[in-house]
Amino acid sequence: MSRKAELERIKRSVHRQGNAAPSIEPIVPEIRSNDEHPIRPIDPDFDHLLGAIIVEWTFGVPYAKVPAFHKFLKDKEKFIADAVGAAPGVQYLGTYWVVSYGPSHYRTLWRYDSKDAMAALNTLLKSSKNLFDAVKRLRGFWADDPSRQELMYQPAALLSDLSTDAAQNAFVQMVVGKPKA
Repeated sequence: MSRKAELERIKRSVHRQGNAAPSIEPIVPEIRSNDEHPIRPIDPDFDHLLGAIIVEWTFGVPYAKVPAFHKFLKDKEKFIADAVGAAPGVQYLGTYWVVSYGPSHYRTLWRYDSKDAMAALNTLLKSSKNLFDAVKRLRGFWADDPSRQELMYQPAALLSDLSTDAAQNAFVQMVVGKPKA
């Protein structure tokens, strides 16, 4: 479309909207406060659960890069799984194709026993170049997706009593109801 035709199209669009003068309103931000809950250790009675903390990386891979991504997983995934076992309380649970979304959406899952286990993996990554490079490449596929997400899960049954959290965090206290007498 020529520049003149585009300008005429814009003029017609403006005229269809009436003669109201352009205006701007201030943006009123929504404040979301920190209502973080502390990570609780897994209770031995909950042996049917995956772990105290599950971290999920959700991402897509462009179709052109899918073959290289699958080859990377075939070549390095077992190495990653075995190597992270050196960090106590850490397990790489794998990268999964989300079948219902088509061939280019994935979930990578990590299991941790505690926040200390998360710190142990961080220390291990700093001390093992081969592991660092493999996880960096995996994380690179995640980082390349502008719609990526990273989610952290904790078993809901461990969070059934929020009174301790409310006593330590005013924002949790604001939303947790008072116990009935």
